Amino acid sequence: MKDSLIKLDANLGENHRVNLRWSKTEQTEPNYVGFGSRSLSLSSYWYDQDKTIEQIGLAIRECAVFAEQFNQEIRLEVHGKATSSLDVIRKIMDVADHKLAVVCWNSNPGETVGGSIARNFDLVKHKLGATVHINRIWNPDYPYRELFALLQKQDYQGYCLSESPATSDPIQVMQYFKALFTELCRPAA
Repeated sequence: MKDSLIKLDANLGENHRVNLRWSKTEQTEPNYVGFGSRSLSLSSYWYDQDKTIEQIGLAIRECAVFAEQFNQEIRLEVHGKATSSLDVIRKIMDVADHKLAVVCWNSNPGETVGGSIARNFDLVKHKLGATVHINRIWNPDYPYRELFALLQKQDYQGYCLSESPATSDPIQVMQYFKALFTELCRPAA
């Protein structure tokens, strides 16, 4: 099944413009959630991943085109059932294909493969935006030292934002956070 959309916005008058947008999608076999070689779900929830990826990518591109006049990034965070995979995020960003359509690295446990984030980081490093989220920086299971080394290697100029739980002493927590962040930014001995 193929879908097509042609959209024409024509505003006539001073300081008005004409927009033309053409989109196309091709539908493939649906993904049935909970159905596999060892499981069967009777849920009616299913989706077509290729079509969904294309629709998300085209929507992000459209937002990025609009955001360009305000010099704002449209950030795609790595979250969700089907979209927490960096392979899927890369496909979405390939469709979005705009300089202001970027990825916000989110420091999720699922980003590691064999204890490393290098493979997944390489998929999206060219699309990282001005923010990287850091959560549970004290968690030894997430390779923060590797993340910071990869960011330094590509001369990352953005911000690392702490997603920290609420505290009654934010100054002291931020001091601890800064000390740990500084240590993890040093090369491994």
